[in-house]
Amino acid sequence: MEKKLYISDLDGTLLDSDGKLLDYTVNTLNNLIENGVYFTFATARTIYSAKPITERLNINVPCILNNGASVYNMQSGEYVKNAYFKQSTAEKVLSVFRSNGVYCFVFKFIDEILVTCYDKITNESMQKFVDERKGKYEKPFLECDDLADEIDEKVIYINAMGDYETLLPIRDAVAEIDGADFAFYKDTYTDCWFLEIFSSEASKANGIKFLREKYGFTKIIAFGDNFNDLSMFKEADVKIAVGNAKPELKEKADLIIDTNDNNGVADWLDREVNFKMSYKNVYGTDEYIRYIDKYMPIFDEKNLTEINSYTLSDEFSLQIREYEDNRGNSIFESNKCALIETSTQKIIHEYNEFDCHVIPITKIIRHSNGHRYFPFHVDLYGISYLDIDTMEVYNYIPEGYTHLHPAPMGESFIITDAFYDKESDLIAYDGCYWACPNDVMVGDFSNPLNFNPHLINLHYIFDHDYDVYDDIIFKEWKNGRLYVMCDSKTEKSISVNELKEMISKQR
Repeated sequence: MEKKLYISDLDGTLLDSDGKLLDYTVNTLNNLIENGVYFTFATARTIYSAKPITERLNINVPCILNNGASVYNMQSGEYVKNAYFKQSTAEKVLSVFRSNGVYCFVFKFIDEILVTCYDKITNESMQKFVDERKGKYEKPFLECDDLADEIDEKVIYINAMGDYETLLPIRDAVAEIDGADFAFYKDTYTDCWFLEIFSSEASKANGIKFLREKYGFTKIIAFGDNFNDLSMFKEADVKIAVGNAKPELKEKADLIIDTNDNNGVADWLDREVNFKMSYKNVYGTDEYIRYIDKYMPIFDEKNLTEINSYTLSDEFSLQIREYEDNRGNSIFESNKCALIETSTQKIIHEYNEFDCHVIPITKIIRHSNGHRYFPFHVDLYGISYLDIDTMEVYNYIPEGYTHLHPAPMGESFIITDAFYDKESDLIAYDGCYWACPNDVMVGDFSNPLNFNPHLINLHYIFDHDYDVYDDIIFKEWKNGRLYVMCDSKTEKSISVNELKEMISKQR
């Protein structure tokens, strides 16, 4: 049986831009943990600042501290593992700082207490580091005459902060020292850069590897935002970047979710674990554009397989050029589509249809507002509308159910046909979920170019537990009611007023 661990960076990922845990994140994660989800965090912070910030979370797996130098059990208050420097390695690292005229902090254990040692404060960032952690977190600091005297076998971490140009040569020199590893990144909250150095046996990646092996996790899903999370991504099975992450981290990610200020990690986890639908429109987002760009080569004419034309109402036709490309063990299908005015043979709208496995909707909808709308797909999921009278277009693709899906959109309802009721401004969609029976969804269509995407599931109304009927399909709008056929033999209906009341509660 698969045993998953969800592990998140703190600053810039789980914490908001003010360095705090939002209430929604706390409540959601605690509910998931209570119901059996394994969750913890990995951070560059020490226990002194990490513990008070996360104390409202009921973490049920040891956390990773100091960029992986320590693994700590929040429940027992004990260190599970520490990756100490060899004394000779720590001495070499300190020598590099000295030769470059840069002062640093040395983290070491003295009588089982983690202490931060320093001999000189040389910039504003260092002073702020000391003042904030002394006052806010009561972190123990030791000012000494010469930092070299504090180097022993209990040193676990060495760090410095300053500008990029000053720290870069030190980073390059440390990279040549056997037994040392580092994280070099810009602070989440300021323009200051951090250079954090630890044993080569540490790192967030090694911390994750330790948790996997010690506690028997078969799958690790990691969330991050900054350069020091690249190490964590190397060891994780699924790599997820928050929307505010560095571009370099997004490039390495399997998924990009919402930002830290929008509870990105907790919201995604809630939907993933509890199979909840997100109606967020991903069409036009940077992540969706990057996803689609990868598939544009399919439209090479060598991949053209077929050309079909469909007659629509109102003297329009639809031409579809079908393309097919082998990708690994699967076939990827996409279409180039053109809506044509029959009398002039003029193309009035063109669009690409990616990964589409449904036949086109071949109708023009005459709306109560007097305009004509053409419904079409730009992806397997969602629905788009062209206002033929103004040539305005609205494209909608829901974020859906995630399923660790390697795309901005996850699985959602696949629309195969649309039936508009002019009297009520409601629209019924025939369709299905992937590899599932047919169903009918109903939504508000009073504003076709900015519609409410929440839909009412008729299977849920007529067969709540899905144990009576397999297929439900649209039959007709008539006398203020919607009629459907269940398993092609049983007619069911519901009033427009009931549907409108249900839809109003979805807003």
